[in-house]
Amino acid sequence: MCSRIKYKGGEYEGDLIDGIPHGRGKFTCSDYSYEGEFANGKFHGWGKLDAAESWGAEETYMYNSKGDRIFEYGGDYEGEFCNGVPNGKGKMTDNSDFSFYEGELLDAKPHGKGKGIFYDGMAYEGSWMHGKAHREGKCVFYDKDSIDWIHWINDGQAIAEGRIVPKEVATYEGDWIEGALQIDGGYVNINGSMAKMQSKCREMLAAMIVPYKVMAKTLLLPNADFSSVCYSAKKDEINTSVIYDGNQANRYGILTGIRFADDKAAYEDLIRYLLIEEIVGRETDTLQGFGDELALAVWLIKQFRREQDTELFSRAKKANFDTHCGFNADYIDDTYFKSDIAKMDIDECVWLALNLREYDYADRLIELWKSEQTIWDEKSLKLLHFYETRRRKSDEVAT
Repeated sequence: MCSRIKYKGGEYEGDLIDGIPHGRGKFTCSDYSYEGEFANGKFHGWGKLDAAESWGAEETYMYNSKGDRIFEYGGDYEGEFCNGVPNGKGKMTDNSDFSFYEGELLDAKPHGKGKGIFYDGMAYEGSWMHGKAHREGKCVFYDKDSIDWIHWINDGQAIAEGRIVPKEVATYEGDWIEGALQIDGGYVNINGSMAKMQSKCREMLAAMIVPYKVMAKTLLLPNADFSSVCYSAKKDEINTSVIYDGNQANRYGILTGIRFADDKAAYEDLIRYLLIEEIVGRETDTLQGFGDELALAVWLIKQFRREQDTELFSRAKKANFDTHCGFNADYIDDTYFKSDIAKMDIDECVWLALNLREYDYADRLIELWKSEQTIWDEKSLKLLHFYETRRRKSDEVAT
């Protein structure tokens, strides 16, 4: 039945179930309009979004699963949605990062295979990871007059990071690491070389994960104590109706230790056990979701390619509403996690330190990153805001 109602700061016209948008419909507010499929009040399925720059009521703002604003500066998107966020395959135009992108997305960012044109005139086609060019791909520069990270000169060559880059870079095809293309063993990066900083942050990361590797090994010993990693239901001290897993952080630490271990095969049974406990948490906890803990456990167990694990992936998918909408084991591949410290960038190191609640390391990594910034542009300021916001939230959780 098609109905028209006031809904979350805007107006909705379409199918309803129990007074909530569900089925096909159209939602319009001051910041954007969406027409397509809905599930339980959220954009879910195939749809089309036309967004203007967000100046409306806060209740109409759009966020991804990490709590970051999306389409803040406008843009159009047509494709698959999951739980209110672009996920799957789609086409994006005129957003804050790209003039055009078509391909696979995860959490409203290019992730997987796709092609995009940046505002600086560069077109890239290949693999993406969390919004950045990654692994193998090719690029072409259309505007050779003004490019942030490669400055062209008259003889057909280019200067990048104070060195001459061959003309072939104009149609570069090859390996990319997190948005940086590799040339002669070095990197050309949109934020500058930063090779020295990356080396330091990887040294910190290597030191940070040593205790987690040790803890993982102790669980391989005969008569090992699993009480610190099994699902442990706890009641929230403030809201006693909320149940959460008291051991989730411990499991994430053990899984991280295994992630960077050389002999992962020795941990197969332990990984499967930790995955099952993680699924139990998703089935039981009051606050739903799936997060990095479940994704990491799935990524690790997938490397063994066991038929029996497909049932676990199916169970994880059915664990709660959020996993049903946003979890897909097929998407969790080697572009999702890295097991080689040498390929970790500063963003990933900071994110991992915060997830592990290693706040001292996180602070040191953030300060290291800040010390290497030579130009504070819009991108670096946004990243600083993200780091500081995430750090404040971590303090609030800790207290």
